[in-house]
Formats: sequence, C-alpha cells, structure tokens
Amino acid sequence: MGLTATLQLILDTGCIRTLFISESGSHFSSDAQRAVAYDLALYRGVQVVGDRIQVKTADRNPNYNRILREGTELFIALRAHSNATITDETRSRPHAWEVATDWHARKETLRAIATHLNEEAIPTLSGTGRWSPSAVKKLLDSGPEADQ
Repeated sequence: MGLTATLQLILDTGCIRTLFISESGSHFSSDAQRAVAYDLALYRGVQVVGDRIQVKTADRNPNYNRILREGTELFIALRAHSNATITDETRSRPHAWEVATDWHARKETLRAIATHLNEEAIPTLSGTGRWSPSAVKKLLDSGPEADQ
C-alpha cells in the first residue's frame, strides 16, 4: 500500500490502530516526510512501529515537534475544509451526460458509451452498480440536470 493511501486511511476511516513500517526508507522519500507521517499517525491515536521499535515522537527536539504538530494540525484542518467544500466534477451527473453526449454524437453505440463510463469510474444514475446501455439511454434522454 502506498504512503498516500495509508495516510488517507488513517485520516478518513479511524480503523487503523497500529502502523507497522518494516523499513522507513522504503515508504518515505525523505526524513521530513517520515516525520510528518509518523506525527500525523500519532496525532490521530495510531501507534507507530518502525523497524520493530515503537515510535513515541517523530523527533527528540521539542521545538521541531511543536512545529511539526502545528503543521500537522494545519494539514488536517485544510483537508477537512477541502473535503467539505471541493467536489470532483468528473463524478457528477452533468459530466456523465457530457461524455455520453459527446460519444453519442460520434455515433458510438450505447454499449460502447457504457463501457467508457465504467472505465472512467463515473458513478451511475443510482450511484451503485455499473453503466448499462439502457442506463446510458436514460441519461441521454433525461439530460444533465434531471431528477434521479
């Protein structure tokens, strides 16, 4: 699992209680990245075990730890703010309609459009399952802003 995915699990799910790092050099591109990752995990209540040794703090210098803690808190605040305010437009019904309309104008089949929407991981109208030719037809017929 990559570092970004691991940190996202720590931040978003709360289900990780211990983070085991077998070799710190294999996951982190720098000591600063390692320190921030460890501090972020410790801040969220996750026990960190690196090279079979429990990590209590990211660094022994109290000033460095204070700066690291403040940076981590800022990161968490900004992430919480962006999660609440920024939406991914490629996951919207208007985007799905735009893609389907473009492909339909190029005389692609409904099945080809459905396959493309599935490959792009665009959510279906119901938000579950996979795109089918009939779902694409319903999308094209109803328009980008129609009620689901």
